[in-house]
Amino acid sequence: MIPDGASPLGTLVEVEGADPSQSALVNEGAIQRAIDRSGFVYLRRPGTYLISSRLYYDSGLILWCGEGVEIKAIDGNDKPLLISRAWQRMQTAPVSVSLAWSSGMTFSVTWTNHAAAGIAIGKAVFLDGASLEPQFKGVFLVESITDANTFVVRAKRIPTAGPTGSVSAVIATQNVRVFGGTWNYNFDGSFPAAELDRHAINNVGVFNVWFFDTNVVNSCKYGMLWSAHLQCGFERFRSDRT
Repeated sequence: MIPDGASPLGTLVEVEGADPSQSALVNEGAIQRAIDRSGFVYLRRPGTYLISSRLYYDSGLILWCGEGVEIKAIDGNDKPLLISRAWQRMQTAPVSVSLAWSSGMTFSVTWTNHAAAGIAIGKAVFLDGASLEPQFKGVFLVESITDANTFVVRAKRIPTAGPTGSVSAVIATQNVRVFGGTWNYNFDGSFPAAELDRHAINNVGVFNVWFFDTNVVNSCKYGMLWSAHLQCGFERFRSDRT
């Protein structure tokens, strides 16, 4: 069944080469290529698809996993099965920006040539910094554009003082839907050193991301992590961990 509102036109993951009989390397490459196309992506052939690394998802994706589809990490993988590209961008290629606040619920972000990164009114940005105050960390919607290098975002609560410390920014992963599938972390009892690697699905730096009828099994710490997110959620989500 195609989810309500989704077009049947899109990318069939099996066409990219994924199949339960294939190796983890082949399957993860095929699934990732399909996900990278964004739009409507569907994996409909029942069976277990092994993968040996993280799958990254980004804005505009509608991923539909058919009945009987399981995506399973190989033994000893100890990494999330699915994680946002925004998290990866923040780890590997963040942009250094500056923030300014004087009063009220909005503050300005100075980001050189921000349009080249896809900044526009209504888009979401992910801000972070080791010593940045909590009011300025997280995902924020762009409310207005001041000029080519500055825009204004809306805070989630009124700041009590101006921001301090260095600030990193990336465009948030936004407007994503994931339907169905069993996601098998295949936890072998050995805790990964990195905290974020202990969750089966990591949603970090995301806006308007939703999961429906998703099942997580054999997870390590939690089935799904939400961090630095805005207007996100899930329905009929099941996990053998919290």
